[in-house]
Amino acid sequence: MSSTTARIRGPLRALGRSPLLAVVVALVIAAATWLVVRTFALDWHPMGDYRNLQFRVADVGGAHTPLVGPWSRFDWNHPGPWVFWLLAGPYRVFGDAGILLGAAAVNLASIVAAIAVSRGAGRRWTLVVAVTAALLCGGIGLGGLADPWNPYLVVLPTFAMGVGAWRAIDGSRAGALLAVIAGSFAAATHFGSVPLAASMVGLVALVLVWRAWRGPDRDRDVRTLLWCALAGLVLWLPPLIEQVTSSPGNLRLLTSFVLEGGRDGVNGFGSGLRIMARSFGGTFDWITGHSPSLANDLLATPWAIPLALLALAVAVVVAVRRRDRTGLNLCAVAAVATIIELAAMSRISGPLFPALVRTTWSVAALVWMAVLGVAVGAVAARRDGERRMGVALTAVLAVALAALLVRGIDTEPLGPPADWAAADAAITAAVVAAIAGAPAPVLVVNGFWTDGAVGTEVLAAARAAGYGVHRASSDAFIVGPQRTVDPGRVATTIAVVADGAIDEYLADPAWRLIVRYDALSAGERAELVALEAAATAGADTEGMTAEQAQAARRAALDRWSAEQSRRTSASTEYARWRELSLRVNLAAFERSGPP
Repeated sequence: MSSTTARIRGPLRALGRSPLLAVVVALVIAAATWLVVRTFALDWHPMGDYRNLQFRVADVGGAHTPLVGPWSRFDWNHPGPWVFWLLAGPYRVFGDAGILLGAAAVNLASIVAAIAVSRGAGRRWTLVVAVTAALLCGGIGLGGLADPWNPYLVVLPTFAMGVGAWRAIDGSRAGALLAVIAGSFAAATHFGSVPLAASMVGLVALVLVWRAWRGPDRDRDVRTLLWCALAGLVLWLPPLIEQVTSSPGNLRLLTSFVLEGGRDGVNGFGSGLRIMARSFGGTFDWITGHSPSLANDLLATPWAIPLALLALAVAVVVAVRRRDRTGLNLCAVAAVATIIELAAMSRISGPLFPALVRTTWSVAALVWMAVLGVAVGAVAARRDGERRMGVALTAVLAVALAALLVRGIDTEPLGPPADWAAADAAITAAVVAAIAGAPAPVLVVNGFWTDGAVGTEVLAAARAAGYGVHRASSDAFIVGPQRTVDPGRVATTIAVVADGAIDEYLADPAWRLIVRYDALSAGERAELVALEAAATAGADTEGMTAEQAQAARRAALDRWSAEQSRRTSASTEYARWRELSLRVNLAAFERSGPP
């Protein structure tokens, strides 16, 4: 422990008698209670990725207990099953609402663990960590704390991992274990977190190895290293078992993906710089909660001043001059995290969905936490500064918690978009009624977007009704093997299709239309067709059959969309096309035999 930290501890003890602390405790209890009550009261309908998550959570404890994580559009699973395993207990007790409660428990445990391990650094740092966590929760929102979607669920564990790595470098055994446990959970739950988690855990391991070899308390550091190694082995045992018991194995698929860069290529260093510039500039998304709806919004700040990094550089200078070793260690962790996150953002494959960059919030929070902690230490060193800074930090914490409560609990993002819900209501019941009289086994096929969400609802509703309905065996990594069947064995096929594919099915006499739903008016649909025609005007379809020409136009549209999404600002035509194309246009068809 640094001498600076020791000087800070004593005078701040008076803070325990401050009315402000009672206010903070009351606000924390109120926020947690309100979140639990609202979650229980929410009539949650999981749809899309949430439904697939619910499938696999329900499998835990049975013959098909998952050993890997949620599915990815790149035809592999995220590394580990801990999100399923941790949510399974609440789900068994409380049903679907238990999944939300379990997610809230994971996030709250991350906050509590981060604050708990920071106590060894002194009350100044405990308050700094608590304030930063409260501000980060402000960006996530109280409702967001209950969101089990894996790109969002890793934000607070990633923050806790950074706090644990910092405290481990300072000599905390609990910090080292937190870094390993929280880092393993984040990496297992979302593959995009692997670079950051590996760097933080690797940094902790290097420090522990060095101390075990040359440190003043080698026996203690050896024990800490062994405990961390054991925790890491236990946490990664399920995916290792899956790898050696299946072929080709999920870890091998992930390795191939990294080496090959994904089928869509990577967005590159320029995109990574723009994403990080936004995260470390003046938008403060991690506090405000602003999340761009288009990838272009992420890239629209190429010249943003990286205020956080400039402040971090100043904090390093101040920490060095004041010999604030604890603050300097945190600055080092924040700097390493920033560099690794920049590399990770540069390697994103395919469209830059805003959800994929949410962990930059965690890194930005770590950077500003380091700046705040060093600044508070510098001010507290002045006469009567310790007491004043303690009171000021507690007041900021109270205001941040009060702001959380005033903003309320927005549960709308947890439910399906209005169009999806309308399509589900219009299509699912009609399809299940058609399945009732169809020969089994029944195969449901669908695409990737809304047709995939509604197709999954058809699967869930039909199976709940006791019908022998499945997805294709190639989808076992999404819904579990027991919900799939070899397409060659099916007696009936149900297809849920979208947009241009509808016309192809209507033209094929083997398919019978069951039901159709279009959220666009006739005028809006004509506008969308015109926009797509303009976007694909350059496609060479001469000499092609109608089917080949349609495929060529689709490929051209995909290229145009990908090119537009990588621009720093979207064209008017692209913005309007995306707005209209995201509206639902679905139909369900039936035929005898395989697809």
